[in-house]
Amino acid sequence: MIATGISGAAPDNDVAKTFKMLSLLADPTAYADKMAALQQATDEYNKVLALVGPATEILTLREQVDADRAAAAKELAEAKQDAAKTKQEAKAAAKDVVDTAKVKAAQMTTAAQKLEADAAEQVAAVAKREQALNQAADELAARVAAFDVRAAELDRAAATLAEQKKALAAERDRLIALHKQHIAELSQ
Repeated sequence: MIATGISGAAPDNDVAKTFKMLSLLADPTAYADKMAALQQATDEYNKVLALVGPATEILTLREQVDADRAAAAKELAEAKQDAAKTKQEAKAAAKDVVDTAKVKAAQMTTAAQKLEADAAEQVAAVAKREQALNQAADELAARVAAFDVRAAELDRAAATLAEQKKALAAERDRLIALHKQHIAELSQ
């Protein structure tokens, strides 16, 4: 049994219902209004019924979304684990590379310091040799100058000696000529 009438009011009794029905049928305008209201209510109920179908689809879609969300969360967790593992492996690899680079850099620094020390020793040795050569060149220049002085003295002495030889040769020739003259005088 219907608890309310088309108007939404509670029915009083059967007689009242019948009277209302007859008066409704007697007035075509009121009847048309009630029929339009009935059609509108029917349309509203049909809309609600139409939504029940999509509601089940929505529930199905919700379940599917929840399943997809769970699968995505699982994949995300696995991806995070893979990323953490990859990050750890990358950190370990990077640490190995950095440690190797530090060792090589230390070796290269030590080698460079040794080369620098060797080069400094060689530069010092070359400077010492250069100083010794400069000193030897100075000594040689001093000896050459001394030899030049001595050669000039010897040249003067040779010139003096040559003059003395000439003078002696002239004296000898004079003495020989005197001696010859004296012998010639004695032989006469």
